[in-house]
Amino acid sequence: MYFYQGLECWSLQLIELSCSDRLVVEAGAVFTGSSFIAGDHIRVHLSDGKIEHIEEDNDQVTEPISHKNCRVIGGDHLTIIPCFIDCHVHLALDGVNSSLEKQRMNPQLLKDGLQDRLFSYLIHGIAAVRDGGDREGIGVACRDMVERMELKGPLVMASGKALRKNGGYGSFLGPGAAPGEFAQIIKRYAVEGINQVKILVSGIVSFKEYGRVSSVQFDLKELSQIVQVAGEYGLKVMAHASSDEAVRLCIKAGVHSVEHGFFVSEDSLMAMAEKGVAWVPTVVPVAVQNQIRSDSRYTKDQVVIEQTYRRQLRMIRRAQQLGVIMGVGTDAGAAGV
Repeated sequence: MYFYQGLECWSLQLIELSCSDRLVVEAGAVFTGSSFIAGDHIRVHLSDGKIEHIEEDNDQVTEPISHKNCRVIGGDHLTIIPCFIDCHVHLALDGVNSSLEKQRMNPQLLKDGLQDRLFSYLIHGIAAVRDGGDREGIGVACRDMVERMELKGPLVMASGKALRKNGGYGSFLGPGAAPGEFAQIIKRYAVEGINQVKILVSGIVSFKEYGRVSSVQFDLKELSQIVQVAGEYGLKVMAHASSDEAVRLCIKAGVHSVEHGFFVSEDSLMAMAEKGVAWVPTVVPVAVQNQIRSDSRYTKDQVVIEQTYRRQLRMIRRAQQLGVIMGVGTDAGAAGV
């Protein structure tokens, strides 16, 4: 268990605790995720790795805090908030390129790189990540090392190797396969202990032609069968899908979450809200492409990038209004992120 204490503006202290530790965190306010509690003396009591009790200043205290054999940290100037969750990351990727060759050849280099990334999540208050897969299964290995306490990091929900058709987009995320092979592949991945299935339904958005997305890889029958087989093993399906065509296909097939979803339509958002399909609308990998420019003028490609991510921001607002379940995903590990 980890606790993050603010030292000064934009500074955090990471405090590592064992589940057996008793801790009292004092604060001036607490945001629980659904409600806000403010007062002069609020105390959050933690025991066995869980919040035991939130004590407000008007509560009757039956036992002095000094007699509870616990550690006390914080102060009335602090506000306690829940940790964050990043719903879409790629732990195996470095944000520079998609090559895993150097990591594969040097296990210690790989482990050190993973620890650096995991610690960065922790120090920024992120307590859980949902890994979107890689072709070597490094995300699963990372999760296992965290669980064995060989690495210190947040909770990792790993997808393993992504499903994609032979010749389709995403060779760095998973090996290709023929449609008739996916049932056995899912069975094998389930035995290996993945937390969810990742499938590449479409390609990626174009930075040169506004609205263009590389083609859809699966038809409705194929995708529906994959969702069904995954369900037989208790696995949910997260689907990489951009273009409204790809998103509509995902909704009809019953996937549990749409990842990216660039150029989704309002009608599709309404269908997602109705059917409870979640959306993880990664914006950063596109927006970051315009952060480095030689001058103040946009090139044609940069105009396309600007239009693409700003439309995505508008659709995020609309999705919130329509009641779509959404998760924040940075796509960390993608180029530039």
